[in-house]
Amino acid sequence: MKTVSCPTAIVRSSLDLLEGIRRSGILPEKQCEKIRERVQKGTYPLEAPSLAARLVKKGVLTAYQARYLLHGKTEGLALGRYIILDRLGRGSMGKVYKARHRLMGRTVALKFIAREYLVRPNAVPRFLREMRLVGRLDHPNIVRALDAEEIGRDPCIVLEYVPGQDLERLLLARGPLPPLDVARYAMQAARGLAHAHELGVIHRDIKPSNLLLGEDGRIRILDLGLATLIDNEDADKDSVATCDGMAVGTADYISPEQAVGREELDGRSDLYSLGCVMYHLLSGKVPFPEDSRVECLASRIKGRPASLGELRPGLPPDLIAIVDRLMANHREDRYATATEVADLLAALVGGDSSAPATEVERHTAAADPDPAAVSPGALSLEPPSFGEPGTSYPSSIIVVAAPGWWLRFLTFLSERSPWLVMVTGAIALLTTFAAGFFLSRTIL
Repeated sequence: MKTVSCPTAIVRSSLDLLEGIRRSGILPEKQCEKIRERVQKGTYPLEAPSLAARLVKKGVLTAYQARYLLHGKTEGLALGRYIILDRLGRGSMGKVYKARHRLMGRTVALKFIAREYLVRPNAVPRFLREMRLVGRLDHPNIVRALDAEEIGRDPCIVLEYVPGQDLERLLLARGPLPPLDVARYAMQAARGLAHAHELGVIHRDIKPSNLLLGEDGRIRILDLGLATLIDNEDADKDSVATCDGMAVGTADYISPEQAVGREELDGRSDLYSLGCVMYHLLSGKVPFPEDSRVECLASRIKGRPASLGELRPGLPPDLIAIVDRLMANHREDRYATATEVADLLAALVGGDSSAPATEVERHTAAADPDPAAVSPGALSLEPPSFGEPGTSYPSSIIVVAAPGWWLRFLTFLSERSPWLVMVTGAIALLTTFAAGFFLSRTIL
């Protein structure tokens, strides 16, 4: 588990730490009393950081809970029927926590909407729509929704907890992945997308960090926070902000039709993003590594990325051909369905849908330290509070902005002669200079 450095803990005494544990509600009173007795007898340390490390080593607390409590925080670890164990990361609309059900003992993932979204128009209805969307999906390659509720004033989805590592972290750790692995992962993602598309759901934000490689070797699609219901029979469709006319997604993987804000998106937009993911996993580079997000979006509207065969010689030609077609600029030139893509990739990998156990173990090297190896010094601290604790997975920049006239204007210029571009640029420069001159004269 990654930690953030912090000089000292606020809570120094073991008895103060125990009082915080009791007030937090994460342990039964009897268990707190047993720990107190051992502290008084000298069996457990008197210093709070040492006691916290001992309790983490014995599995009584998680390292996350220990950091939280050592900073004097007691609220927010026990939420309704759940005990917060760790923070897993940040999704498109909120944060995700690992938690345990109080009565059933089942480990789950809790996804909360970010509080800043709650003040925006239609934020809660949009989140409730996501709950309905995820609840309709039931496929081995999609993280399943188990429940939906409001905890306090925070809407929450209860998801199955899948130990593993997302493909973004895997790529960062290993560099470009073996072609067979990429084909296998993409095949499973395509199967999950096929199920979602059949139910009228498009993901709109397929990227490496949203593809989780479980310890069982199975890929599962994460984070349907940007999914849009395209089922015409949905009675509430008009009451929810669907982000029509907006470029919604992650700039490095967004489809051309998303970049220009086309309203009639379909599953082929997800297939383009899947092609971008495969390109990145195979080459170690994003397809359009421009200096700015605007240039990145503009490039994919008319341009083509560098050849995979040149970036990584020796790749199977059939795999390159699949990626090329997935990333066709016009969706009519892509594969018609995710099922077609999954079948082609299955033929390429010989129908094997899972990685060998030894390979999975190598891919998903434990993110958390061995509890037996935890020491007081390992409990590096940060001042946590509910909504801001823990660490987050690395994430790409999300583009949620109206593309407006500027992207279409860039596309228009790209189709014209260089002289027109130069003249337009000169006019824009002179206009900006003149406006600045007159503004400065007015101020002075």
